[in-house]
Amino acid sequence: MAIAIPTIRQPQRRPKVLRRLRLLDLIHQNVHRKLTFICAPAGYGKTTLLIDFAEDANVVSCWYQIDSNDLGLSQFFRHLLVSVREKYPNFGTALDEISFQRTSINPRSLATELINEFIAEINDFTLLIFDDYHIVTEDIEIISFVEHLLEFLPDHIRIVIGSRSVYGIPTALLYVNEELVIVNDEDLRFRASEV
Repeated sequence: MAIAIPTIRQPQRRPKVLRRLRLLDLIHQNVHRKLTFICAPAGYGKTTLLIDFAEDANVVSCWYQIDSNDLGLSQFFRHLLVSVREKYPNFGTALDEISFQRTSINPRSLATELINEFIAEINDFTLLIFDDYHIVTEDIEIISFVEHLLEFLPDHIRIVIGSRSVYGIPTALLYVNEELVIVNDEDLRFRASEV
């Protein structure tokens, strides 16, 4: 299946949209954590906040807008790989064969392969941004892959997720290890000073 280029490129910021400095500061203060999880119903500005943070962070940001056609670990992984290649063109060529397999792929092994590629090929601090993550939260293999990715994520790679649901994130372990920050619908509500 072909990959739609807009799903792996950061969208343009819409003009005249308020920059949420309070929320950007919150994310910046916690960027040392493995996962920043922005969770709220539709219409709360999650994607806009992700775009603003990617622009504001002044680091390499690899964008992946998850689509309803991305179900299945092979498809998800292929999109993630191409997203990283948008910024690092030679990244993970050894993983191409794995990503096109139609048979079952072990999520833990695949995450380990990707982590090793991050360590071997990327030196810059890099954000992996997944938007609309709720679309894949019922796919056990994808959830397992992301869980293992987070478990061994190198210090120079961070994941930022936008989702309508908290389901599918190993929050307990990340929370205990202080590797998680959650921005929820209460945080995303406008304050009087912002209005």
